[in-house]
Amino acid sequence: MIRPAKRQRIAACFARMAPLWHHQRFRVAPKDMAMAFLDTFFIRLTRRRAGQDRFGNTYWEAKARRDVQGRPIRRVLYAGVPEASAVPPEWWGWIHHTTAAPLAEDAPRRAWQKDHLPNLTGTAQAWHPPGHDARGGQRPPTAGDYEAWTPGR
Repeated sequence: MIRPAKRQRIAACFARMAPLWHHQRFRVAPKDMAMAFLDTFFIRLTRRRAGQDRFGNTYWEAKARRDVQGRPIRRVLYAGVPEASAVPPEWWGWIHHTTAAPLAEDAPRRAWQKDHLPNLTGTAQAWHPPGHDARGGQRPPTAGDYEAWTPGR
């Protein structure tokens, strides 16, 4: 018999998987959804929670398992679509063992620092250079001073 607290945790895991299946950009096959559920289940079972960022991603560190350098293995459970660019800079250093603890999210920011944006490739907000088909396809004319190299001349 499953205890009520455990039943709630299992239901929460299934609730976390639902957005993956119904997301607009990606369609996840039931097999992949089952693997994502099992991955989430085993991460929660074998790791300790290190924290959560402002996007809802949760970060986990292995209780006993270590990598080849002897460091604890660190993982991230994404709040939505699993995409590596969704890890903000405050947590990027921690997950890659650059810092021992994540940077404070409320630390004073410098003027040149921008807010984190996810990968916009394939969306309407993606950047396109001048002359790209998505921006009308009109390239500026060349200056006429280009001369192609010919071997032997």
